[in-house]
Formats: sequence, structure tokens, C-alpha cells
Amino acid sequence: MPNNVKNVITLKGDEQKIREMLEAIQNDECGLATVDFNKIIPMPKSLRVERRSNC
Repeated sequence: MPNNVKNVITLKGDEQKIREMLEAIQNDECGLATVDFNKIIPMPKSLRVERRSNC
């Protein structure tokens, strides 16, 4: 069974600060406008599973 999730995030504020934040949390393999949630809150080691990416 697929485990597809879509999150829509709206950001308001200083454009430079928003860009800096997006660059800091982007998925390094997929680029800007993607989010690597492990950069925000790292996954506990006990929950780590093999990861796949579909950019």
C-alpha cells in the first residue's frame, strides 16, 4: 500500500529570511522547495527505517 503524503506550507514574512530557512531545511538531493524533516526534528534512532526518495 502506498504511503503518499502531501503537505502544503504557506510562508509569510521577510523574503530573505524565508529563503534562508528553506535553504537550511531543503532535501540536499532534491533542492529548494523540498523539505528534509530530519533537519527540523531528527528521527529517533529507534524509528529509523530504510529511506527512499522520490524527488
